Amino acid sequence: MACRIRGIRSISAVFILFSFLHLACELSEAADTLIQGESLRDGETLISSNQVFELGFFTPAGGNSSARYVGIWYYGLPSLTVVWVGNRNHPISGNSSRLTFADDGNLVIASGAGDPIRITNSSAATGNSTLQLAHSGNLFLNTSVGDTVLWQWFDHPTDTFLPGMKLTADLNNRRSLLLRSWKTAGDPAEGEYSLGLDPEGSGQVFIWRGETPHWRSGQWNGRIFIGVNVRPLSLYGFNLIPNDEGTMVLTFTEYNSSLFRFVLKPEGRLNVSHLVNGTKYWTPAFSLPSSECEFYNKCGNNAQCVLSTDASGGAACECLRGFRPLAEAEWAAGNWTGGCVRRTPLRCGLNATEQEAAAEDGFTAVNGLNLPDFSTWERSSTEASSCADICLSNCSCTAYAFVNQLGCLVWSTPLADIHQFTSTQYVLYLKLAGSELHQLPHSFSSIWIRTRLIPTWGAVKSYLGG
Repeated sequence: MACRIRGIRSISAVFILFSFLHLACELSEAADTLIQGESLRDGETLISSNQVFELGFFTPAGGNSSARYVGIWYYGLPSLTVVWVGNRNHPISGNSSRLTFADDGNLVIASGAGDPIRITNSSAATGNSTLQLAHSGNLFLNTSVGDTVLWQWFDHPTDTFLPGMKLTADLNNRRSLLLRSWKTAGDPAEGEYSLGLDPEGSGQVFIWRGETPHWRSGQWNGRIFIGVNVRPLSLYGFNLIPNDEGTMVLTFTEYNSSLFRFVLKPEGRLNVSHLVNGTKYWTPAFSLPSSECEFYNKCGNNAQCVLSTDASGGAACECLRGFRPLAEAEWAAGNWTGGCVRRTPLRCGLNATEQEAAAEDGFTAVNGLNLPDFSTWERSSTEASSCADICLSNCSCTAYAFVNQLGCLVWSTPLADIHQFTSTQYVLYLKLAGSELHQLPHSFSSIWIRTRLIPTWGAVKSYLGG
């Protein structure tokens, strides 16, 4: 009997242990999910099943010590690295709050004081929702039946862009999905800067300070953004996809096992860093703007920003060839915002009598610069020679460039946002009055003569893959 009793106890113990392990396993699997009727209290967290991301309440380092936020950060790192904040503009005080579901199924922060703070506002919520923290770091509000996505934070970002996210531009309504910087390093409220695709459809990424451009990437050519002066491997995970419905979509896919994040900082810089598997510290990749010259239109129109070659690393401005400062005294004093204007008007803009005495307009090739903003893509031109003819026949055209994988770009506005560029693959052909071309040094003049022949054929060969 004693043996039998011991056997029964042993079986019971095994059953209890099995039940406990099964329950623990279920809890482990459910650790990334919250269902209607449940709450996540301050001090509790959800952890993605791949143990990369964590959702809970936090206080930013260096911020108001009593302010609490709901957010998502990387799990298990020594320093808190936040990727999303649910109540960035509405901090809560104390640690008695909880993340839960409203009666209609939307996500809210409930506390003892005041009305609940709504995190989501889906009109399709049914009052029977689930919340799940995904492998990607995305947070999904789903219906309990059918797993229909009602809301996801990837569509409501704060300051961070992660692999798997999409930045979109609705060209029909001139609206873009934006990242918005924190106000300060310790305050996640919306700051001055935003980042997104150009809603005008130029195929560029912009950083804006309020409504004013602060930095731009240059056009997407199918592989890279041509105005980005750095070429780390992390840039090659991007893809920009236009569709027939008037929408552009920018995505990023990790090219290896590293974790990448793109963060718009309070001072208006895009910081890119990666976390190699097996480590717990972020390695900086690059930051944009990478120099003072990359601040948007630093030198005004028709001028280029040049970095000092000495240790100071300062910036100075120079008028493009054939141009002079608009305000000479201000320019000499270091106020370059007025930019530059032509020294000699183009022949095509003169009256008939003046044209008889003027030499033909032409082009000079300018290397070592990024391409200016506000270009227009000429679909009808498939080779460099026709691109030159299009610009020469249009008096309002100020310059052109023929770029592999993009084609013919022409400018019919003052040339804005130009600075030194280490890549020499892009050549800007600047339209000048004939008298200006003859005043150029011999080397520049010969470049102008050859632009109609040798560079054109070289560009065509490159475009055709020859």
